[in-house]
Amino acid sequence: NPVLAPLAGDAMGVIFEAADEPTVYLVGDTVWTSDVEKALLRFDPNVIIMNTGYAQILGFEDSIIMGTKDIARMVVRKPEAKIIAVHMDTVNHTATSRKDVRKFIKGTNIESHVAVPEDGETITL
Repeated sequence: NPVLAPLAGDAMGVIFEAADEPTVYLVGDTVWTSDVEKALLRFDPNVIIMNTGYAQILGFEDSIIMGTKDIARMVVRKPEAKIIAVHMDTVNHTATSRKDVRKFIKGTNIESHVAVPEDGETITL
């Protein structure tokens, strides 16, 4: 969105790599872009942490971060990766809750691919 982009600024993802450890991609506050695709191709992450609260800004139709459709897209794109859906129920402009995401992943039968942790919960791979 050319009007929203200057307000939201650039998005940033982070790749964590270490010898004998899984590669982790923290996607960050973004929508699906060519840069997300490039990171998936270049780093081939084993674990993908996605901010999936589908955050909204009043007056704009588009979301400023990913949502459930992006989770499904990531499962198709990286079916061997473990996806961790986060950044819901934490800020007032998210339109998707953990409950929504869990219902979605159960309804689309992708529970084995996606974890939705509670605040403070540790995910062990």
